[in-house]
Formats: sequence, structure tokens, C-alpha cells
Amino acid sequence: MKQEWDVFYGQYWVETIAPDSTSRSALDDFWATSVAPRLADFLVERRMDGGTILLSAAVGPQGRLFIGDPNTNEDNLVIVWSRPGASPREPAYYVVKEICYAVVGPALEDLVEEKVENISLRMTAAVRCGALVLDRYAPVLAARYRRTMMRSVGADTVTATIGRFEERFSLEPEILTALQDEIDRL
Repeated sequence: MKQEWDVFYGQYWVETIAPDSTSRSALDDFWATSVAPRLADFLVERRMDGGTILLSAAVGPQGRLFIGDPNTNEDNLVIVWSRPGASPREPAYYVVKEICYAVVGPALEDLVEEKVENISLRMTAAVRCGALVLDRYAPVLAARYRRTMMRSVGADTVTATIGRFEERFSLEPEILTALQDEIDRL
């Protein structure tokens, strides 16, 4: 074991895990002071005001959301991308997108017939939902969210205007209306 540590794991720790703990602390602070308080009503309504956020370089920009027991919010699990070299705040924007799947499902249930065939639609709807949620509850964070989502698909973030964001993540008007109605349900 010592040889494995000396040859590989020690350096791996120094290069990846140790900096990640600093990033994790910065994310926790940003979430607790800047994001969660602004989204409090939304998070409580969706029963997403508790649980665990995990960071993973392997999961990629799509992330994962596991909504636990509907009687408690403590077993929710959100796994989001921790892009190497990214701002430690960036994963918070992926958390917002993942939490939006709790909105996308109900919003699309009457509009979309086949779940499997519409995975791409649901992903796009989650991205757009995140922008709508931040526009409503935390406008100061919305532009950075849009740039983060544009970066996740390799788009130019310098010119990431609202129009380009909406063009890249386009949805039919009735889907946008359904998302907005579901968000406004509070």
C-alpha cells in the first residue's frame, strides 16, 4: 500500500482530491449564502430544500437527481459536474438545473407522450427551467447560469446573450408556457 501511495495515490491526492475539498467548501459557502436563500420558496415548494450535493468530474454536464422519500427532503441527492479548472461556484448552477427536473416532469406530463424518446427534450427543458427559476428568484445569478450552460455545450460564452441561449436551448412555446406555469404555481 505504501508503494502504491508513493507511486500514484499521493500525487493524485495532491493534484485532484485536495483542491476539490477547497472547491467543495467554496461551493457550500456560495450555495448557503447566495443561492439557497434566494431560492428558498422554490426549494421548499419542490421539497428540494434538503439532501446532499455530490461533485463528480465523471458525471459530465448532465448530472443526476435522485428524489427520495416524498415524506422527507433529507434523502434527496444531486450529483453535479465538477469541471476541472472551473470556478468553485460553477457546480451551483448545475444544481439549479438538476433540481429543475422536479419541475420538468410535472410540466411536461400532459405534453410529452414517450419519456424515452424525449430525453433530449427533457434535458433542454431543465436547462431552460433553470434560467426561468433564476430570472424569477435570483436575477443576479441568471446571466452566469446561462454562460455556464452555454459552456457545457461548447458554445462561446463571451457572446452568450439571452437570445443565443434561447436559440441554443430552444423549446416550443407551449413547453415554455408549461414550465413557467409550473414555476409560477407557488
